[in-house]
Amino acid sequence: MKGARPNLKAVDGGLLKAPPMPSHLPADMKDVWRTTAADLVGRGLLTTSSLPLLETYVGALWMAKECREAIAEHGVLVRGEKLQLKPNPAGAMLKASQDTVARLAADMGISAASRNSNAIRAATEGQKNAESGFENFDL
Repeated sequence: MKGARPNLKAVDGGLLKAPPMPSHLPADMKDVWRTTAADLVGRGLLTTSSLPLLETYVGALWMAKECREAIAEHGVLVRGEKLQLKPNPAGAMLKASQDTVARLAADMGISAASRNSNAIRAATEGQKNAESGFENFDL
């Protein structure tokens, strides 16, 4: 992950409740959607405009799962048209999905490591201070 990550902070207009998972996402990802959306709502980070990012994150997790299953079934190497061994195309798809998941998890503060970054910790503390009414007192 190159470059500085944005400072995540609770936003005005953030959703107060996790919306239902869109019907175009696989049904077996419903628990992932609920858990992730609830986490983001709880930290005041989920907005209507960030829902497509959450959809992409959940879709990429599903794709990674499917790729792992294809690799488990067919192996890391598969036979090509002339019976030569070649890398399973699911490997490249898995890498792309994992890259997407890692990037979005870091950008949205979903991963534990990204939550421990200074920017996200400051945003969380700012939200706690705002809730307590002492945000102007540096406490």
